[in-house]
Amino acid sequence: MVDELGLDATPESLAESAVTVTNQPNTAMITITATGDAPEDTARLAQATAESLVEVGQSLESGPQRGEQAGVNLTVVQRAATPENPAAPSLVLNTALGFFVGLVLGLLIVLVRGDKPSSRSRRLQAGGSHER
Repeated sequence: MVDELGLDATPESLAESAVTVTNQPNTAMITITATGDAPEDTARLAQATAESLVEVGQSLESGPQRGEQAGVNLTVVQRAATPENPAAPSLVLNTALGFFVGLVLGLLIVLVRGDKPSSRSRRLQAGGSHER
């Protein structure tokens, strides 16, 4: 599969970082998700992983006698689709989060500085200003 896609990674590194397989509770269906920088490449990786799993399953299905079939049948139910929008990062969420964090920090700075009299206000309280 790695050679077919022209990837520089090993199957082990892809399994650890780029491909996730999940099973919905109480079903026999699995979901294969791929992550990466290019949407087309991630869709191809997910599809190749599914097809590879079907091939491996078929080779394991036949019992000790070549014509004997096991009770498991693996098929691809839905082809991997190229995502239209990235899954992360979310521009709207990051912008809103940055706005609120900046607002809170700004208010904290105003509150902290508001409690301390500035040197100019101390000079005015002491008896006037020193103009040049």
